[in-house]
Amino acid sequence: METRNTYIYNSHQRCLKRNMDPYELPIPGEKLPKSELVQKKRILDDIISVARKFMTKIIAELDGTAVLIVITDHEGYIIELYGDEMIKWQIESLGLTPGVRLIEEEVGTNSIEMALKIGESVELIGLDHFFHSLHESACFSVPFSSSGKIGGTISVMMAAHHASSFHSGLLKSAVDSIEREVRVKQQNKKLLVLNQVLMENSRNGVIMADEDGKIVEINPFAEKVLSCSKEEVCNRPITEIAVIGGYMENVLRDSKKYEDIEVSISNKTYLFDAFPIYNESHQINGVFGQFRDITERLALERQLMLSEKLSAIGKISAGLAHEIRNPLTSIIGLLEIFKENLKTDNDKQEEYFRIIYSELERIKNLVQQ
Repeated sequence: METRNTYIYNSHQRCLKRNMDPYELPIPGEKLPKSELVQKKRILDDIISVARKFMTKIIAELDGTAVLIVITDHEGYIIELYGDEMIKWQIESLGLTPGVRLIEEEVGTNSIEMALKIGESVELIGLDHFFHSLHESACFSVPFSSSGKIGGTISVMMAAHHASSFHSGLLKSAVDSIEREVRVKQQNKKLLVLNQVLMENSRNGVIMADEDGKIVEINPFAEKVLSCSKEEVCNRPITEIAVIGGYMENVLRDSKKYEDIEVSISNKTYLFDAFPIYNESHQINGVFGQFRDITERLALERQLMLSEKLSAIGKISAGLAHEIRNPLTSIIGLLEIFKENLKTDNDKQEEYFRIIYSELERIKNLVQQ
């Protein structure tokens, strides 16, 4: 890989071979159509929004030093350009506006293409520039990463007599912070999408309120159960929600935590939980409540209890029948023997035996049933 000085020297030689005049700035090539520029800007939207916050701080820290901030994509197209109005006007008068591509073939040696090719922070100060009109300026460029590869550059332009290695380190530190912030922002977006999917498709009712007790979130299932809409209840006091509002108010007021509280809403039974939400300082900044329908579960539990009772009765009945059948069988058998041994022509005794057998058979049939 070429060193900085070697790269600059070779770049100057390439410019001379292209018959570039160091005393005459070339006119940049055609700009991107507005639609393509908008599309490229949309791709870098996270970087641009976060970079504005950090670069505004850098401009403030430079304490009056006139600087211009330039953001490009991975191909070197200018996406954003802001900062000192005088420098901005001078740069735009040279044709360097959003949509223009900064490549050596068109604008000569430049820090943006150099940073993209080398893949690290670079600086061009004074005579490092090929064109004499830029010898009074300094450019610092740092590439930033996006999705694991170089996504573009962030650059700072200023007068050469103000430039120092401090500015290069400051810009590199800012880009590192911007990348971290963008990663966190993108991760939060993914988590937000996941949370939204879970909220909208959950079979549990979810409702949240801020530290002032104002409702900030409610999912579709909760809307259906509570017979309200998100637009109606958001920013309303949580105490206006019947049954569960009081519990959530207690969580905020007394830092209580409720679990598996059985509540009745619209003739159905729910288990309700309420938890405090803490911030980084472990102070309550909200309350989370959820409820789940257990109506069918309770009905099944009642059926199961009834079934168990019937099963117990069946076991008792079977045991009782068995205990009756055993002596009954012995009585009938012994009575048969007794009748055979008792030889008599007494009609009344025959009738008595008939009645006894009839009644015993009746008992036997009842036990069998």
